[in-house]
Amino acid sequence: MWLLSTSRAELQYFDSPETVPGGYAILSHVWQSDVAEDTFQDLRKLYARCSEASSCPRDYVSSKTRQCCILAEQEGYQYAWNDTCCIDKSNDVELSESINSMFRYYAQAEICFAYLYDVPSGDVQNDSVCRHRFRISRWHERGWTLQELLAPESLVFFSQDWEVLGTKCDLAELLEEVTQIPREVLRHEQEITEMSVAQRLSWAATRRTTKVEDEAYCLMGILGINMPTLYGEGSNAFRRLQEEIMRQSTDMSLFAWGHHLDDTGTLPSSLVLQAPPSLDSHHSFLLAPSSSVFVTCAHVRQVCHAESQQFFKAGDRHVSVLHSLQTASQQSLVKRVMRKKVAGLHIFTVTPYGVHARVPVIKLSASIAVAVLLCSVSTTGQQLGLLLTASPASSDPSRPLYYPCITTSENSSYRLVPLDTSRGQLFLFGKPASAKWRDIYLAHRPPPSPPARRIFLNRSLTTPFRIPRWTFHALARARHHLELLAPAGGDASPDWDGATPTTLVLSTSADLARARFGVLLGRCGGDRDRDAAPPPTFGGAPGGGQCQGDHQCAVDHVASWPDFARAFKFTVVDTDTAEKVVVEVELAFRASSLVQPLAALDKPSWSAGTENEREVHRRTFVTDISVRRGEAWVDPFPQ
Repeated sequence: MWLLSTSRAELQYFDSPETVPGGYAILSHVWQSDVAEDTFQDLRKLYARCSEASSCPRDYVSSKTRQCCILAEQEGYQYAWNDTCCIDKSNDVELSESINSMFRYYAQAEICFAYLYDVPSGDVQNDSVCRHRFRISRWHERGWTLQELLAPESLVFFSQDWEVLGTKCDLAELLEEVTQIPREVLRHEQEITEMSVAQRLSWAATRRTTKVEDEAYCLMGILGINMPTLYGEGSNAFRRLQEEIMRQSTDMSLFAWGHHLDDTGTLPSSLVLQAPPSLDSHHSFLLAPSSSVFVTCAHVRQVCHAESQQFFKAGDRHVSVLHSLQTASQQSLVKRVMRKKVAGLHIFTVTPYGVHARVPVIKLSASIAVAVLLCSVSTTGQQLGLLLTASPASSDPSRPLYYPCITTSENSSYRLVPLDTSRGQLFLFGKPASAKWRDIYLAHRPPPSPPARRIFLNRSLTTPFRIPRWTFHALARARHHLELLAPAGGDASPDWDGATPTTLVLSTSADLARARFGVLLGRCGGDRDRDAAPPPTFGGAPGGGQCQGDHQCAVDHVASWPDFARAFKFTVVDTDTAEKVVVEVELAFRASSLVQPLAALDKPSWSAGTENEREVHRRTFVTDISVRRGEAWVDPFPQ
């Protein structure tokens, strides 16, 4: 690792953190776009200039690097580490090595200086303004600073003026409120390794990284994982991280994310009329798309194998896919277990067909089952089961393939269901359940996707609407999910004219209010011009207009909106917190300059509107969507 000499800010190389004489200090901070950050190459060039002028390089580095060196020197350390300039990022091998060693760098440091550039000096404990600024600091929002908070035993927070705000130990209670990390972990009274994988991932659920791949790479040290870094792989990095966790850990909380199906005491009738799972939804697969889906998993803990072994029957004692296990030691272990007629061995192995799992399974019907997970919710004590839907494409009975979710007849998707083990027996939906050990396969990742999102509206210049890719990307960066459904009848062709409306489904992020909205887009087909404005409306809006489609002509036509924009406010119940909040979604349209007003085919009669309005009605509209949280909402009729 490269380190800076604190007296001159010169780079010096050491084989490992343990070999640095006298130890070293380390800096934690967030990169600032409006402030110059020193890079490895910058310092190399600076040394050459200072050598010629016989000057000290420390006097010319950035103020952040210089102040870090000065503080470290005052504390008696000869060396300091700063990620901006102590990694040669032009060297892929060195970059990968540094990322894999980052947690270790911070853990081995004698002291960590956490510089919060957006927090003023003051008493964080007693000054309400300073406390508020500390709570909302960008330092708490970044992915990389999570390990920088957890790894060092001695961490001191500094204000924007480099005044001490307090230590991690002193501010543990406040940090727990901000980060949801238990204070015992922050004080190193409880080791990170004692926390479940789901709990550790929940700490990162609301944090952001500039590069998509870094969402996975910044978690490797926290999860005890080492793997090569491959910038350019995108979101596949997070799936690869989970596959590494499966290879090295038996922690089944990795799969305990997603919506819970309430245990109401009876088997929901909607399960009998389930729809097939959507292959376009990440909830249909075993591996999570990002850490954001673990936002509600702060209380999911591992269950000791011995605690639940009593509830499972042996079932089939053979393993039909020993050849798919990746190591000889795994195969040998399974064979020894089978010879002893012990079926209680959980196995998760990645194969091209899916994840081979040997787990206790509760069969509910020919197509629906529940896999019992060795994890529970600490606040309720209930163990969790993973809901399974048999794949219709699974033709080999010796290798049954399941999707780890169900979609009910109400088109709601669920992954998890609580299991009651408090009465010394396994209960599901209020009834005794029997779980048998089985070998199954779980669909773990979506099928290969095209290099870019397919948006059928954008293939022709004659469709009523176009939805830019950046709209999908912008919403995704804010942790929202936008999905374009095919029109009724499946006519997702470039010739779509809006006569049959299409629907946009917007799922808002958990940190706003987890909710789903439907946006209907189509052409008005009533008494007005058949080439009239496509009337967008939000799902659930009552009918009553004169046009075909679930919308109201008087208010839903784009041409009637000021600047072709309209904001919709919805009072929703957050599915995770049960809190009632207002979510505001704005549709903004602009007429495409590439499409001229269409000729009036068949000269249909139109008496309403001006000539300008009629031209606007015939244009193709480019759509933008923005989402924000609205004003506080008070329930006039509380339940």
